[in-house]
Amino acid sequence: MAKKRRVMLFLVEGKSEREALEILISNIIKNDLVVFQVMEGDITSDINSTPQNIKKLINQKIEEYRAESKVKKTDIMSVIHLMDIDGAYINNEKFMIENNEIEKGFKYYPDGIYAQNKQKIKNRNSRKSSVMNLLSTTNQISTINYRAYYFCCNLDHVLYDEANLESILKVDYAYDFQDKYLDNEIGFINFMLKSDFAVNGEYKDTWNFLKEELNSLGRYSNFHLFFSDFGEYIKDEYRDVL
Repeated sequence: MAKKRRVMLFLVEGKSEREALEILISNIIKNDLVVFQVMEGDITSDINSTPQNIKKLINQKIEEYRAESKVKKTDIMSVIHLMDIDGAYINNEKFMIENNEIEKGFKYYPDGIYAQNKQKIKNRNSRKSSVMNLLSTTNQISTINYRAYYFCCNLDHVLYDEANLESILKVDYAYDFQDKYLDNEIGFINFMLKSDFAVNGEYKDTWNFLKEELNSLGRYSNFHLFFSDFGEYIKDEYRDVL
């Protein structure tokens, strides 16, 4: 009897993350179904998110997926949360730079975070870092295995070396990235494992690394750990690369 397919559920901020990674990871995973659930925004920096309610909010996203797909909770083998760091561990005001030309949001550069005012940066960083601190030490949400991986300062920065990519270009870059590695999944795995942005150390070490100096503004990721953390689910033809 064929082994029942279970769901490997990825939670991502937007469509571009799904377009860049979903097909590639689906081709790498052995039997289970890979699904990217788009959350339409950054739940870790949402003004309503706190360490006290973030697990509940994420569980709501899981339940939304279950309602749409009609899958049982036991059919979800793991929830994998891909996060943008966005310089959230910067707490020194010296690196919070006001710029009135920035109409909304933030801009990220090696010397600091730019926004209309410092208080906006301070509030966002305090909220986001406290939520990420909790999630990075969370192993389960509503009895489902949970793991958080990061792209720093964001996914565009890691995959395309563009920290401040215009929204209108994100999907185009994602399609280009997918095309580059489609039918070259070994190249994609090597890109994630062997690039300079892959942070050394165990899972906990990679999160602690972000809290040092200006690292949360740098081009870093711990997503390479996914391939070892979930090594038993990787197709045999890719195991030798790990």
